Amino acid sequence: MTSRFSAIRSLLGKRPVLSMAIFSGALAGTGDFMAQFIKLNEEFKQLESQGNKESTKLKFASFALPKYDLLRTARFAVNAALFAPIVFKWHSFLHRKLPIPDPTPGMAIKARIIQTVPPLLRRLIVDQAIFGPLANTVFFTTITLLEGGWIDDIRDKLKRLWWNTYVTGLYVWPTAQAINFTFVPLMYRVPFGSSVSMFWQCYMSWTNSSAPAIGLVPDQVLPTQTH
Repeated sequence: MTSRFSAIRSLLGKRPVLSMAIFSGALAGTGDFMAQFIKLNEEFKQLESQGNKESTKLKFASFALPKYDLLRTARFAVNAALFAPIVFKWHSFLHRKLPIPDPTPGMAIKARIIQTVPPLLRRLIVDQAIFGPLANTVFFTTITLLEGGWIDDIRDKLKRLWWNTYVTGLYVWPTAQAINFTFVPLMYRVPFGSSVSMFWQCYMSWTNSSAPAIGLVPDQVLPTQTH
């Protein structure tokens, strides 16, 4: 296990952008896998509640072949991998422009709080006011393009999903980023954020699948995309 962590640290040191892109893509794909798995389990439970005795036998085959959307998982992975270098540049920018001082050894707790909390709050406000909206916009735009959509589809998806996604993110990301900014070294902030993002991507996948499929009018949502 120690050797694996050493290999990861070495890769981050030698090829930070590439390794962060791979790591972020893999975790985003895992998040989409989780979202699809949960959705498919719900569908099978509905079948079982209706007395379909064959549903249990068909469960694995149905998940593995006809209903699981591998291309959708690939889109999430590609989107996260492409966005990871931008996230790294953003963290580097915040680290330079809005530094959080290290606590002075032996400093009293109250003095330590006064020293670190105000700059942390400033960084969190900037992060959530600027990068949060940008990240959501880029996500829905890129995903829609990868789905084969265009300007009208992007506009419709942003109108339907952007605001609720941003508000929901305010319950998650300020706390996660406060931990990230305070305790995690700069080089590891993207991997830490990607680890949290695995569960966030599960939510985003669920949210994105609630939008009408590309090429359908709003009231023609595919059954497998509703919840």
